[in-house]
Amino acid sequence: MIKFLNRALLELIYDEIGEKIDINASIAIKEENSYVPSKYSDVNLNIQLSFIVPIALIIISSKLLYHTIQDIKTPARSYMISCGLSKFTYWLGTFIVDCSILTIFSTFVFIIYFLAGAAGFRAYYIRIFFLNWFCSVSPLFYTYFWSFLVKGHSGSVIFAAVTITLFYPLMLTWMTSHNNRQFYFYYIISMICPFGNYMSVFYTISFLISSHLDCPPGLKFFEKSEVSLHFLIGSLFVYPIIILITEYLIKVINQIRSKSAFYSYSFDLETFKNSQQITDEAKQMEQQVKDNPSEFAIRISNVSKIYKDTKGQPIGAVNQVSLGIKDKSIFGFLGSNGAGKTTLMKMILKETPISSGTIEINGQNIMTSKRSQVVICPQFDDHLTEQLTGRQNMKFFCYLFNKTGRESHELISRLIDIMDYSDQVDKRVQDMSGGNRRKCSSMIPFLSDCNTILLDEPTSSMDPIARHHMHDLINSYKGQKTFMLCTHLLDEAETLCDNISIMVNGCIFTVGTPQYLSHKFGTEWKIDLMLVGDTNLCRETVKGYINQNIPNAVLSLERKASMIYSVPSDSISITNLFRILQKGKDTNIGIKFFTCSSSTLEKAFMEIIMRSEQIVQAANDQVDNQATADLGVELASQP
Repeated sequence: MIKFLNRALLELIYDEIGEKIDINASIAIKEENSYVPSKYSDVNLNIQLSFIVPIALIIISSKLLYHTIQDIKTPARSYMISCGLSKFTYWLGTFIVDCSILTIFSTFVFIIYFLAGAAGFRAYYIRIFFLNWFCSVSPLFYTYFWSFLVKGHSGSVIFAAVTITLFYPLMLTWMTSHNNRQFYFYYIISMICPFGNYMSVFYTISFLISSHLDCPPGLKFFEKSEVSLHFLIGSLFVYPIIILITEYLIKVINQIRSKSAFYSYSFDLETFKNSQQITDEAKQMEQQVKDNPSEFAIRISNVSKIYKDTKGQPIGAVNQVSLGIKDKSIFGFLGSNGAGKTTLMKMILKETPISSGTIEINGQNIMTSKRSQVVICPQFDDHLTEQLTGRQNMKFFCYLFNKTGRESHELISRLIDIMDYSDQVDKRVQDMSGGNRRKCSSMIPFLSDCNTILLDEPTSSMDPIARHHMHDLINSYKGQKTFMLCTHLLDEAETLCDNISIMVNGCIFTVGTPQYLSHKFGTEWKIDLMLVGDTNLCRETVKGYINQNIPNAVLSLERKASMIYSVPSDSISITNLFRILQKGKDTNIGIKFFTCSSSTLEKAFMEIIMRSEQIVQAANDQVDNQATADLGVELASQP
């Protein structure tokens, strides 16, 4: 079948150039001990080189494109940029790595054709080797440009399909062209898709060699392919410029669209925020951010972010948020799923454009500052290179953080000791469990000298022991760095944070210390009693006293010499509760000592979420009732 295809293509080619040959006779020709094989053999190699190699090159390039898409469309590249990597350096490094891979490919192709006896590969091996290499690597930036056009796992497949589809008419046009108009069509398509120039370069040179024509010496050797070479050289300059312009335009267009969406719906957002009944504490924070901006290391002033749903309706992911985070403190962000925490984090990191408002870090507006002033532990571990070990990943980020080799070694060793990670750090990431991956990811921000660290659910998937180690690591930097902690673990926020904000429906509902929020929004008091003895008489005496004086108290836990009671906070004040318990202790009824505290932050959080859901439901019911009433009036007015 292959032999038949070769014969058919040869007949087509030689008919078009007006040259008649006897194919069967040509097949029989063999020139032994010569670097110039038969015409048929060399043209056969020419067909394979001009057609098969570009197809293989497109397939390999699609694989390289897949990794670039993964970098751009996932948090991998944005995380490296937040750690100090510039976009220019990213593209240059990617080009060098991919260029090395394609150099191996082009060398392999050269060796195969050299051993197969191709005349050009033997007689002009230096120039042919250069041509083969240059034609292989020059379309790389064209390949990179596709990373902005496609996404996901199917992106590289779409690239390969479209590029091969463009390549087929190029091949047929070149082989069958009779006039300049057809060649112009070829050149135009080749300007868009540089892979086609590989065919024209090698087809021209190989045909000259196979026709036993003397090739000119020196650089004149490339004269017959100069147009295609110009296109290849041009693609090395044009497509990088297109990529940089595309990066800039994407950023500018996203900012313009984001801001225009806010101004179109600002009144609706303000109306919605007013309906949320935010607390006085949140209003006081807004006023402090406005009046005393210098008090805060991180100042978030009236920041909003609007998206649109599938119907084109606005969604206020973040709605006029104002927050101030003091220097060297640990500030917690709490909220249910969809409350706007992650969107706010992305705006702080400049990953998402701000629709309205400003964010300042250490007095500098993040939109005008060139270098990121925040280092992050992201919610997921996509930024880790799975083929590297945990230690190698940390060393890589040390390079981005401009650490010397000695500094990197000492810092990594210290973090490994705190996190008890020595038995896992030298495993490849792809072989680690989810918890050990998370350990590696959560340690990376502490390699930086940056004074502000954003931790997005740092202990998710960690076991309790590892979580305790992570808390120790955070506390070891307390008073040295400013932390923003986003977590769903309420006990973690209660243990670590100096202040906490709770977001509801894109708005800051309240702000305060964990103890203050637990006290204000808690629904019960917790009483811990230690008894003077472990006898039944002692326990029954204490129970009788509590039941008589605090009738709403509920026994939650009973041991031999201790008890825990829960008391609804609206049934008795904390002052009266202390007075009753102190009286019981003084009258020797059996209480050795006692503590009384408000309910946990978790219960306070649940109370806030429940209240917000009730407010939203009431607003929706009001809208539905109004719509029903309007419909009734309209129907009644009809004859």
